[in-house]
Amino acid sequence: MRFKPTDLHCYIIIIVAFILYPVFNGIRVMPAGDTHDYVEAAKIISSGYHQIAFRVPVYPLLLIVTGSVNRLNTSLFFAQYLLYFVSVFLLVAAMIRSAIDKRLLVIITLLLVSPLLVQMVYQVMTEAISFALANIIFALYILLKGKYKFLLLGLLSAVLTLTRPSFQLTGLLLTIFFLLSEKRKVLPVLFFASFAIPLFIFSLFNKERFNFFGITPATGWHLTTKTALFIDQWPDTSMRPLMIRERNENLVTKTSHTGSMFVWSLPQLIQDTLHLNYVDASKYMMKNNTALIKSHPLEYLSAVGRSLVDYTFPNAVVEKGSGLKKALYAIIQFFYVYLFLILSALVLACTWLFRRKIDDAWLHPFVLAAIIIFSNYFVSIAAEVGSSRHRAPTEGLILVAIAFALPIVVASRRAIKLHDVKVMSAYD
Repeated sequence: MRFKPTDLHCYIIIIVAFILYPVFNGIRVMPAGDTHDYVEAAKIISSGYHQIAFRVPVYPLLLIVTGSVNRLNTSLFFAQYLLYFVSVFLLVAAMIRSAIDKRLLVIITLLLVSPLLVQMVYQVMTEAISFALANIIFALYILLKGKYKFLLLGLLSAVLTLTRPSFQLTGLLLTIFFLLSEKRKVLPVLFFASFAIPLFIFSLFNKERFNFFGITPATGWHLTTKTALFIDQWPDTSMRPLMIRERNENLVTKTSHTGSMFVWSLPQLIQDTLHLNYVDASKYMMKNNTALIKSHPLEYLSAVGRSLVDYTFPNAVVEKGSGLKKALYAIIQFFYVYLFLILSALVLACTWLFRRKIDDAWLHPFVLAAIIIFSNYFVSIAAEVGSSRHRAPTEGLILVAIAFALPIVVASRRAIKLHDVKVMSAYD
């Protein structure tokens, strides 16, 4: 008897996965690469916020709320775990509402609850929370109606930005999208207001208390990951030998042997050498990196180009387990990431050629997902190291975007066939 998947099968898959992971994988969270920074930020906030934090506040606040500042608590696991599965449930509900093909729906649901993605909830990092927030924004766009939906979406976009600054462009680009797609122009205004006001208030807080207007002072430091290979042209000649020495030592002693991460040995060194506080040291790095990029644009673009490729590679999750398991995960990730990129190009072409043939019920959700995905992609490769780990928050949306892109391509293919028939009839 032929198996016919239904909506119920997808919900059963989610529920079974939700029950089984704690049983077989345990209830725990593990520190990872940036955990120390988030814990330090949580300590700064909990002690009165008397100095600027390197990290934006949402995840440190979650550490405080879950009692995970001084010792990692299982309540942090439950918070990340619940948010992750709630977001997956909403994503599946949104795809069901949009009448996605049932077989494709089951495949995507299985991938969403696979160890390949779920493992991020076991790490003390922002990936699981930002993954959930990005998914919820997309799902609520489809599931909710009315003007208050846009207020909520804007607020969630602000929270996403204050969780991972690589989403700073997302709110602005979504505002432009809503201006073009919504007939009632008050809706994008509501969205932008609820997105921009929290960020503006937090930026003002930083300005008043620390003399820094912005949500994070980290950008100047992150840009050094792009300029590392031509740091020997550092504009401040008095600091150039120190920068070269630190970069070269990182090239030899660190496992990546790229030198791009040498910047994280610099903050205290810069402050001590130049007698600057952290905020002024951040401004110093921003000023000099910007000048360096302006004077060496091709070298900068070369570094961006390397990140352009690195970003699409399998992320760190596949580094654990047997060789066969790692190979399988790598193949799966390569497949759906590059399928999404190919389909994105096809959707762009199809929309240009056959806009009237494409249903907005497919196109608008795809565009919204693509904006979230590519805005994170662009900032990650242009202003940060741009590794595949930075893609993790958008993995779910990449899978869902594929589901919405396929009907667009199929509809365009039918339009091409119909056009060919008309052309042949004209010759007959």
